[in-house]
Amino acid sequence: MSAYVDDSLDLQTIASGLDHAEGICWDPVRRCLWAGGEDGQIYRVELSGTVTTTFSIRGGVLLGVALDATGALYLCDVGNQTVWRYDHENDPQRYGPFIDYPNYAAFGPDGTLYVSDSGSFLEATGALVAIAPDGSDRRLDVAPVEYVNGLCVHEGYLYYVASALPGVWRVALEGGERELVTTLRRCVPDGL
Repeated sequence: MSAYVDDSLDLQTIASGLDHAEGICWDPVRRCLWAGGEDGQIYRVELSGTVTTTFSIRGGVLLGVALDATGALYLCDVGNQTVWRYDHENDPQRYGPFIDYPNYAAFGPDGTLYVSDSGSFLEATGALVAIAPDGSDRRLDVAPVEYVNGLCVHEGYLYYVASALPGVWRVALEGGERELVTTLRRCVPDGL
């Protein structure tokens, strides 16, 4: 395998030839993977390895992707400074506000979509955006982040990567002070 991955892991490539598919997510209903490309491509990847471009967003540069409880796909697009909602039947629709650098998305248990707005890698200017199911949005009241990147929601907390720190922070979904979970050395962490 490689010097970085334990040979006991049963890893295999199921698809190739995608255009920098940074974010991927599993769709348990359709039993496929979804990813975005650097030219706005929305990829559906079957477990057999078949790759289909289901749509291409003009000017798009797609990074993080997430599915909601109904199976709609949400795509972070830094090229158009927005998040798209794709219901698989219609063209993607803008979802929420314009975001300077929407990098990664994760859903909370109430249907709120949390989005990282990365900011600068050289100084702490990153932010976290929350988009409620009704479409209203707000920036979370946390200190500026050192290039905020990957997100996940777990047991009442939003965890987020600070790539330039490098490390991981968390903040309670109901608010409060952020907590440093861990710092890392000699790396640039990305997703969670």
